Amino acid sequence: MLPFVEMAINYLHEGFDVGLWLSSLTCTLGALLGAYLGYRLAFVILIASQAFLSAYLFVRGISLVVGGFPDEIAILKDMFDLQEPDEQVRPDLPFLLYGFSIVVLAMMSFKLQIRWIYGKKLGGDHQRMVEEEEIV
Repeated sequence: MLPFVEMAINYLHEGFDVGLWLSSLTCTLGALLGAYLGYRLAFVILIASQAFLSAYLFVRGISLVVGGFPDEIAILKDMFDLQEPDEQVRPDLPFLLYGFSIVVLAMMSFKLQIRWIYGKKLGGDHQRMVEEEEIV
């Protein structure tokens, strides 16, 4: 007999585990919902990830000149408790300002790109620019 069939028969003889089936059902429904939302919002997800990555790289480039941004390796070591307690990275004011500016720039970039791309459908400034380019 196949091993997985034998395991299934033994499982049924031992009893029904509600927690296992409930967690399996929850994971399956979550995966299906995530796949559906990923399919429907793929373009928005792409714009949001590009906006965040661009904002991070912009602020990280400025921080290399200005200073005050801790090393990513130190942050990762601190996250996974690989550093000694006296070497831990503490979020000071410049680091918090960098983080805040990354979030603000990402939101501004996302809003600008959404307006630029979907302005054509809404009849905004982008639509007028496209019409002018077609005339020329």
